[in-house]
Amino acid sequence: MRRKKSAAWSWPATAALAWQGARMTADAQLVIAMRLAKLGRNNAAARREAVLMVSEKAAALARAQAIAMKAAGTGKRKQAARQIMGLYGRKVAANRRRLAKG
Repeated sequence: MRRKKSAAWSWPATAALAWQGARMTADAQLVIAMRLAKLGRNNAAARREAVLMVSEKAAALARAQAIAMKAAGTGKRKQAARQIMGLYGRKVAANRRRLAKG
């Protein structure tokens, strides 16, 4: 008996998730470059950025873990990948916009 394919992992959904991951990767590289430039100044703004960077990562990780645990408990694991990718993608994009302002 063949297993029924889930709509969550259809080709368009998988391609969209891959595209979202590629976009997030490009944004993350830009954020890393902008953060390194800012941290290299070693001033008060650089120290605030370092604290913000660490606190944002901890908060995003806690949220991602909550999404994964909820998904595991409710049997909706396939949707968790999209939700977690969206969470990190929004955070990275927000950091890119904020750091681009100066």
